[in-house]
Amino acid sequence: MRPYPTNYDRWVRLAAKELPAKDVPARYRWRLLPLPARYSAVPTGFVAVRIGGTEPLPGEMVLPAHAAVCLGPDASS
Repeated sequence: MRPYPTNYDRWVRLAAKELPAKDVPARYRWRLLPLPARYSAVPTGFVAVRIGGTEPLPGEMVLPAHAAVCLGPDASS
């Protein structure tokens, strides 16, 4: 579980391992987009973006929200 900033100034906890899109409910699908540094091609960080609009292919890998893979609300790993 890792916390990431979102594109709308919130934080979301995402699972550390990617899963196929067919195994993750639509509301828990996220992607990480790199944030490039000014005047550089090297990313300085990542921002989490919820997958909406276009549905990913069933075999495409997505990062699930921690709530989708966690059995209990108090589990941390």
